[in-house]
Amino acid sequence: MVHQETNQQKFMRLLAPTQEPLERFVLFLTRNREEARDLVSETLLIAFEKLDTLREEIAFPSYLMTIARRTFYNRRTRTKVYEHIETEEMDELFGDSLSPDDAMDVTILYEALDQLPAAQKEAIIMAEIMGYSHKEIQKCRAAQ
Repeated sequence: MVHQETNQQKFMRLLAPTQEPLERFVLFLTRNREEARDLVSETLLIAFEKLDTLREEIAFPSYLMTIARRTFYNRRTRTKVYEHIETEEMDELFGDSLSPDDAMDVTILYEALDQLPAAQKEAIIMAEIMGYSHKEIQKCRAAQ
């Protein structure tokens, strides 16, 4: 008897190595832990519901990133509110792990990234924060 993998099992298998990078990507986009949790949940729900549309399993990370990105920008467009990171939010994100000088550097980095077009910003986040290779980033961008 051949064991047939259910959609839920397949989804969990594909998600395991991708969940942490997805959470970091979403946190970096939203800069707010609560909003990031909501966005990850919504992304995973959409991804699971549309899992049958995934052509190749190797594309699963880019599939998730694309859903997260689109959902984030759709929310942002709907509300037309984009909050810049505040000092308290910076403390919440990094806790006591950053010195005041480092926290200022991170704030400046966020502000500089905000000046870039979305595609460039996301590519930098994926490369420098998430550790994706240039080839993986290219695949993510092509999946859009």
